[in-house]
Amino acid sequence: MVKDKSMNDEIVIQEFVHDVGATEDNIGAMLLNVIKDADMKTLYENLNGKSPKECLLTLMNWLHKWQQEYQCVMESLLQYIETTNNGQEHEENAEEIKEMDVEAKEILNGFEILTLELLKECKDATQVDAMDDMGWTLLMQAANFGSIAFVQKLLENHASPSIRQHQKQNGMHALARAVDVGHLNVVELLTTADTINAVFEYSNQDEEESEVEMHTPLTLACRHGHEDIVHFFLSQSILDVNQHLPESGDTALHIATCFDHYDLVQELVKRKDLQINAINTQGYTAVFGCSNADIVQLLLSNGLDALISGNEGETALDLAIALEDEEVAELLDTHISQQ
Repeated sequence: MVKDKSMNDEIVIQEFVHDVGATEDNIGAMLLNVIKDADMKTLYENLNGKSPKECLLTLMNWLHKWQQEYQCVMESLLQYIETTNNGQEHEENAEEIKEMDVEAKEILNGFEILTLELLKECKDATQVDAMDDMGWTLLMQAANFGSIAFVQKLLENHASPSIRQHQKQNGMHALARAVDVGHLNVVELLTTADTINAVFEYSNQDEEESEVEMHTPLTLACRHGHEDIVHFFLSQSILDVNQHLPESGDTALHIATCFDHYDLVQELVKRKDLQINAINTQGYTAVFGCSNADIVQLLLSNGLDALISGNEGETALDLAIALEDEEVAELLDTHISQQ
């Protein structure tokens, strides 16, 4: 639906709410009700004799569309609540959000029931790793909406945590999806020797014109500031805490410092095998360009060498001066003079 700016905002939002999950054809509306009711019989009747595999893919593709619409509506409601001063409308929209949340739980529960039943009816056991049009498997979808029980059941059905989106070498896997949305319990289930250090492409959907970034599960958790997930990863002996990302050469320490996460930097430096003077492709340690004096002090007190120079011969102090970061420049200058 396209918003008509001449219409009352409240009317537009109400229409959005009632349209979620109902596509222009009757199939979308039918699936919305069938999934909420977990009605396998009606599903088969309305999909005109499609096989269990075809029904499974139909449900998976529908869920993607529903999730996108659901997110759009929720963002519209929250934005409207923030911008209106009408107390009654606040209450009404808050109630709409509660109702949508209840319906969302019904949909996800019904989706889980139906897809697991369809997997039983599929003669090919590999269908547990079937991909929808977006290149997602059921395990990726379950990880994305944080259903621990669903993830466990899929793993019991031998779903592979290592499979990448669209089977691309650098596609996101289910663990990456769980890290992105911050589901610690799911992260714990999906962490294996094959997934914990895997590199993948990531694009932040919440940022307009977001560029594709390379990440590992640890660096993505550092980017988002997921302290509980970072803490869990650091407790794993199979983690490569010093892994350099392709292209940038950044490590988790670079990422945590770049995004100004003091507590995460503090966690990282506690790891005995951390290479605090690791450099990226520019020859920079994590302190280069850091504008947070507390983080700079933390790094220096844990052994970071302030005299390391970048590929062009510049030091962290040179960069701080160029950026007019007076507090950081003074800190670095004092540290160097005391050596």
